[in-house]
Amino acid sequence: MFFDPSTTDQVVAGGSAACWQPPRAAATRRRSADDLLSLPQVCAQVPLTGTTKWRTGKESSALIFAHFRYGPLRASDVRDPRDELDAFAQAFFAWVGRQKKPYARLTVRPLILDAHAVDTTLEHVCLDSDFVAASPLYLGFHLPDENVFELKHHVEALRTAHPLLLRTLLRTIDRASYRTVMIRSPEWFLNEFASWFWDGDPESSDEDALEHLKERFGDDEEDMAAYLPSVARPQLCPDDALTVSWRKDRWRRMQTLSPTQLRALRPRLRGRVRKVCTELLMLNALMRKSRTNDLLRGEPALMPMFSACSFVMSGDEERIGQIIDGTMESAYQSGDHTEFAALSPLSIKAADIRRQYADWSLAFQIMNHLDTLLSLVTS
Repeated sequence: MFFDPSTTDQVVAGGSAACWQPPRAAATRRRSADDLLSLPQVCAQVPLTGTTKWRTGKESSALIFAHFRYGPLRASDVRDPRDELDAFAQAFFAWVGRQKKPYARLTVRPLILDAHAVDTTLEHVCLDSDFVAASPLYLGFHLPDENVFELKHHVEALRTAHPLLLRTLLRTIDRASYRTVMIRSPEWFLNEFASWFWDGDPESSDEDALEHLKERFGDDEEDMAAYLPSVARPQLCPDDALTVSWRKDRWRRMQTLSPTQLRALRPRLRGRVRKVCTELLMLNALMRKSRTNDLLRGEPALMPMFSACSFVMSGDEERIGQIIDGTMESAYQSGDHTEFAALSPLSIKAADIRRQYADWSLAFQIMNHLDTLLSLVTS
């Protein structure tokens, strides 16, 4: 760095008399730069970055210790943890990795959240009562987005194998979805379509639906024709895909194949359809182990904005997109929905911890086979 050896007004500032300054500039020289415009030299042992670390509360510490002591978490899965929470996260997600496979259809992601993060997540959600944390840590089942898949390329093979196989497939998916994460099925799309255009009756006739369609479209018969039940119902959910029917003033389940019938049918099939029967039998066996319909153990009850996935009979992009867009818009406006299928408070009691992990393990097993089944029948 260049510098002038003389300092202007140095002696004046020091209280001495001013001395004569030669009019000729002093010769410039070089020396090491250690002044205002220079960066100081830092010892190599000083870390270049830092992290802010909050102390783990007593409740969280006790809970983490209990989960290592009474749960299936392994200390051998922990590597150089920063703190107790990091050790718990490493061990927990190592356990999750042993329970679930990478999903090809489902988009559910397990996350660990503290009570403050859950409170922030539910801050703008309309709940029946104010959120009160039941635990310092929660397991969240996050649904970040939603994909739509088609059944149409595999429907005929299912119908050829057995007339009731398609309905059995859809019924099994609905039951598995009810115990784990929401999945939108063709019947869901039909019910949503009926609520918009047929006054909520999915079994409406053309004559009954026409009265409601005229209120929306006026006298334009060409526009109304595409929304008549005789046209829209076979595309959204044909009769052999319906799992319930309105009879004698109540909803009744329609006939499906029992596990015994599936076991008798399976040896006569080959290829993909045989694998479908195998997965249906596995799901039925797993669901019989369920002690509760809420395997995710969510608290409070939530309404997810997205589903783990949607599958439709055919890819009518305009009609399906119209239903999904309308549903999402309504969800955003209502303020009742979140991006989580469930938020489950982690327990500190030994018996509850063992039951929690047993239910979560069963839920992951069901979702594994559910994802495999959806991969076999959708594209």
